[in-house]
Amino acid sequence: MIPSERKHGSKKDPQAGGWFVFSESRIGEIRLTPTLLQKDVDLSPIGTVLALISRHGSIGAKCSSGYGVIDVKNFSPNLQWLKNLPVQETKRGNNSPDFRDFFFARFQFEAPGDDGGTPWWESIDGIKQAYAGKLDDGTCPRPLRPSMPELKKMVAQGIIPLAPAIRNRLRYKWKHYLSPAETNFVFGKAQVNASKIMVSYAYSSEPRQWEFRIWGWLPCEGILTKRDNYLDSLKKELNNRDFWVTIFGRSDPIPKMVEWHALDCSQTNGRAYLKKLLGGAL
Repeated sequence: MIPSERKHGSKKDPQAGGWFVFSESRIGEIRLTPTLLQKDVDLSPIGTVLALISRHGSIGAKCSSGYGVIDVKNFSPNLQWLKNLPVQETKRGNNSPDFRDFFFARFQFEAPGDDGGTPWWESIDGIKQAYAGKLDDGTCPRPLRPSMPELKKMVAQGIIPLAPAIRNRLRYKWKHYLSPAETNFVFGKAQVNASKIMVSYAYSSEPRQWEFRIWGWLPCEGILTKRDNYLDSLKKELNNRDFWVTIFGRSDPIPKMVEWHALDCSQTNGRAYLKKLLGGAL
């Protein structure tokens, strides 16, 4: 468990709030072979979706908790099918997920050098408490326990469960000025609705070089009354040095936002947005 510092239950039997992560997460290569259930089916749209996921999102269960980042190899999506889509752009503003209402951000940072002391990742909010098996007040409410072996195993595999710290900060410690209903809609509420903002684990493909993603669906109409203003504030906060100092518990590293993609509610050109997200290959 990566604890949130919040407790549930009674005073006699408190329970630690937080997120469960799995040290047995699978990292490796998977060969994907599509099988047609009927003839003459164009798989190009599926290829486009996989390309988008590979560049900007994730796939599978618990995306909001950090899982599901993929890197599609030896694959170039065929985008000719997009030319058959209607040219006229429809108005945004319904409660069904609209591709144009999604935002995407990508961050990179370099791990600090090893000075022989405590590894830098042990200071990350939530990981620090999970590592020691106790909250900042010194208590160890169930099911929290010391998780040093599991966390070391994850880091050795090239993944750091950074998502809980970021989600906890954005929802509970950042002054986002959302109403309670808006907060529950954006960040989710247990047994009611899922989070609209996803955060990946930090993952590393090269020594000391780390990356992670934040993205989500924020519709232009509905509960979130000032959607564009909220996105602007979110981008500003994610570029705030103090935000990352709080997350990492130290002044180094400070992640750099290397990509930000979003359309304000006045824009309707989804084709141009898709082209930008796919690197202009359209």
